[in-house]
Amino acid sequence: GFGGRWALQEMVFVECGEAFCAAIGKDGTLYTWGKNKVGELGLEGMSVFAQESEPTALERDECFKGKGIQHIACGVQHCVAVAEDGRVYIWGAAGFSHHTPARLNPLSPPSLPAERRVVRVA
Repeated sequence: GFGGRWALQEMVFVECGEAFCAAIGKDGTLYTWGKNKVGELGLEGMSVFAQESEPTALERDECFKGKGIQHIACGVQHCVAVAEDGRVYIWGAAGFSHHTPARLNPLSPPSLPAERRVVRVA
């Protein structure tokens, strides 16, 4: 099994990119680990090309306006996350520049009828 500082958190969903992984904890906390080539870990203050060997939680208040994450998808060097309120966040090298969630405003969800909202991304 896994040890370290995250052993108590049950993971409910895991995605992987080229050299990194992201996982959602049962409480909606998002964890990332692996190589941070272009900001794909989303960890503020982490240098490019650094590596995190253990899952590290992204700060919910700073990154996701206090909301938990309900779904994630990883590309080669980027992550896309959907928060509980339907906001969509993208960071890493998503074809436009390098970001961490704290420096990126959420994308506006598409216009949907009031009873519908974004719940998954791919």
